[in-house]
Amino acid sequence: MNNGLGAPADVLQAKTNLAGGAVSLSTARDTALNSRIALAQLMGINPRTPIVPAQSNEIPLSEEADIERLVASAMSDRPDIKSAKEQVSAAVFAVSLAKKGTLPRVDAVAGITGKGSNDPFTTQAATYGITVSWQFGDGGLTAGQVKQARGAEDIARQSLIDVTNQAITDVSQAYVDLQSALQRLDLARVGVDNARELVRIDDGRYTGGNGQFLDVTTAQASLFTAQHSLTQAQGDVDRARVRLRAAVGLQ
Repeated sequence: MNNGLGAPADVLQAKTNLAGGAVSLSTARDTALNSRIALAQLMGINPRTPIVPAQSNEIPLSEEADIERLVASAMSDRPDIKSAKEQVSAAVFAVSLAKKGTLPRVDAVAGITGKGSNDPFTTQAATYGITVSWQFGDGGLTAGQVKQARGAEDIARQSLIDVTNQAITDVSQAYVDLQSALQRLDLARVGVDNARELVRIDDGRYTGGNGQFLDVTTAQASLFTAQHSLTQAQGDVDRARVRLRAAVGLQ
């Protein structure tokens, strides 16, 4: 504007952009600091400990494109499903034990004793015994215990069904979220390429005297926005991968 090549509105726009950029920078610094503190707390270390982010070393799931394999892996690896299966097995054993309440009972006992005036082993005696008991009636106690055990078995089996259905839901939702995040990541990459090309074109026009410098700064701002969107999209993909690993039952 001082050289007669710009309008006052361009200066005002530039000042507005500068103020907005300063606010965005301050917000980003606060967000980074709070995120670093939150991460340190999750890790159980001093929040003032410097942390440098690094790429994850986790091995990507090779079955990302096959949801059936993911579900099958969840059925065998998820701790909640393993626990539910063990509860069913325990309930089955409880029913079997309850049915044996009126069966004959055989107890065997054995012992050895010794006594003497000076040496306790001077006189020794051994005893053996077998006791057989059979309770012919218990007033319906065993039948009631069997019914109770079978009820607990039904509950355990229903719990296994519920946990299995929840696992399938978790895997399916995480799989869909990951595929959607991957699509957004591809679109964000295209957006960055387009914005970078726009910067090149506007910079060439300005250098050749056919464009305004404000066009260059606007194109650069668009590139920054596209790069920011790409970073967010990559973060969404990483988080979706973590959720999918958790749904499958992997560490």
